[in-house]
Formats: sequence, structure tokens, C-alpha cells
Amino acid sequence: MLSEETVAHKTQRELERRARVSREEAFLVTCNPLVAAQIIGPNGTLLRRLEERTGKAIYVKGAEGMHIEDVEIVAGTKAELEQRALPVREGQVLDMQVQEPHLTNPKDGIARIEGYVIDIEGGGRYVGQKLKVEITKVFRTYAKGKVRSV
Repeated sequence: MLSEETVAHKTQRELERRARVSREEAFLVTCNPLVAAQIIGPNGTLLRRLEERTGKAIYVKGAEGMHIEDVEIVAGTKAELEQRALPVREGQVLDMQVQEPHLTNPKDGIARIEGYVIDIEGGGRYVGQKLKVEITKVFRTYAKGKVRSV
């Protein structure tokens, strides 16, 4: 079995290859969350570099049930792929379970929807609990939210 690092590198090379021949403006990569984290990199740095090299918008979606070596790449417009890639919208209020404290800001909590990270402001003290969370800002690799009620 290949490691998540190896699968991420293979995926990056495949994206670069496809970008050279595709007229589409964006790609959506669906893969295991461990592979997704390797493609995105710390604070999205590796994903930004990949986008600069390819000249394409790249959306990465972690799918919990996917085998580490399985990767799906779809080309399309930014609008259609963004809609498929981002499971939340600003203003939405969702019931979410806080899974862990934020790694660099433990006052915040982390929840996930389909592998997509929700950074919950002030949610660090509610690890293991279900909360009503309002989505306040949506980014390509994560969203920010605030606690509406416990």
C-alpha cells in the first residue's frame, strides 16, 4: 500500500499533466482526507503553489470512506466545481460535533463535514459535544463558524 505522501505526489504530477492539455479552468480532487491534507499542505501553501504551476483553480475534497490510493480528478468550471467541493454556505446553521481543539489555537474547535474542516470560534471547550454552529466564512480548504447554541 502506498503512503499518503506518495499518493499526494502522484496526484500533483497528474494534475500538472492534465492542466497542460485541458481547456477547463478548474479541477476537483476527491481523495482520502490524509491524502487531501498532504496536497493542501500547511495553511494551504502546497495547494497555492500547485495552482500557480498549473494556472488552474484546484479544489480538494476529503472523503472519509475512500481508500488511501483512490483519487478522483474531475475538470470543469470554477463555479460548478466549487459548488461540488464546498459542503457549506455562509449563513448556514448546522448541528455539528466538535471533534478536537484547533491545533494552533486550542480555544477554537474543529468539526468536519465530508472531510471539510469547520474552525469553530470558541469551540475548543466543547470537544465531544454537539453544537448549533453558524457558518461565517467559507474558504476553499475550510470554513469558519461561531457557536449559536450548546
